[in-house]
Formats: sequence, C-alpha cells, structure tokens
Amino acid sequence: MKLFAKITVCLSMILAIITIVIFVNPVLFITFNQNLNTTNNIISYLTLLFTLLALIIASFAFIVATKEPKLSLSILPWAAENPGPALAVSRSSKKVTITRPFSSWQLFLHNNGEVAARYPVVEIKFKNVFFGNNAFEGWRQVHHANALGWYAYQWTPEDKMIVHPHFPIELPTMNFSDYNFEVEKPEIEITIVADGFRRKTTTQKIKIIQVDFE
Repeated sequence: MKLFAKITVCLSMILAIITIVIFVNPVLFITFNQNLNTTNNIISYLTLLFTLLALIIASFAFIVATKEPKLSLSILPWAAENPGPALAVSRSSKKVTITRPFSSWQLFLHNNGEVAARYPVVEIKFKNVFFGNNAFEGWRQVHHANALGWYAYQWTPEDKMIVHPHFPIELPTMNFSDYNFEVEKPEIEITIVADGFRRKTTTQKIKIIQVDFE
C-alpha cells in the first residue's frame, strides 16, 4: 500500500510537469497531439488521465477510511498455561480457592485489525452468578438483581484510551477468591464497544475445576 502511494505521487508529479511544459512550449508535443487528433487533443487526454488518477486515489482513501478495528478479549487464569475462563472451586464450601492459578483472571483487550480503536468499553455479564458491592477493583458494577446481587461489570477507561493494532491492553485483574460458585454450568457474556467498532457480544463457558481444598 505504501509503495502504491509513492508511485501514485510520482505519477502525479510527472503529469503536473508535463502539463506545465505543454503550456510553456507546446511545439514539443505537436507530433503526439496529431496522433491523438482522431479522438481529442492532448489537453483533453491529460485531463482524462488526471481524472482517472484522482478516482483511484479517492477509492483507496475510501477503503482506508471504512476499515474497522477488530477487538477481542482474552482471559487467562493467573499463571495458567491455557487461556479461557476457569476457576477452582472447593467441593465442600462451593467457594473459589484462594490459591493460584485458578482463583483470578488476567484480561487482555486485543485489536487484530489495521486501524486503531478509540474509547473502548468492555462489559462482562455473569449468568446465574452474583456478587456483592465493589467485588472487582477497577470494574464498575452496572447490573443488579434484587435480593441476589450484582452480575455485570464494565471497564471504562477514563483517559480516552486508544487500542492500537497488535498492542494488547491489560485490563484490571478479576479476583474471585472466596466467592461462591454453586451454579453447575456458569457462563459469561462479553460485550465490547468502541468508537469506529460495531458492538460485539460473545458467550464463554467458565470451566469449573473441583478441588478438595480451599
């Protein structure tokens, strides 16, 4: 793409020089002009070339302008080898253990597109799992079920963050130690929005690892 842009600029400069030479000393182009006489004169021909060149440049500019970032969220249990939401839960207490790697999550926001994403917002919604006030530091609680607790959290950076392509952003860690996980097949719904990025919602199952200690 950069090579094509350089070639286009060079062609534009050459055509501009030819146009100036034609105006200053048109005698040099009499033969060429006579050859084109059956269709049109040389000025009209160059005008057509400029028009086509401008159309090509405008087309590429439109393609670049309509490109979108490609955002995704990856979840890695702290120090675990394999990605994906997973938690270690005690068989007796039904609580998440206080030991790593399956008691907290590291979260990374990726941009696999070709353009930057501005002002991203990430929301994680737990299905059939509820938490108390201020459960996760750095996350804003947004959805509440009466008599049960909070079940959805948002990460909204306050510094107008920009997610550049192929430079992942680490989100605040989610620590689940001592939280109850009695549901058999817990899931999370992840929603990502950003300026220039269409809303994307995905669902992931939480892998529960039964252990005999707390």
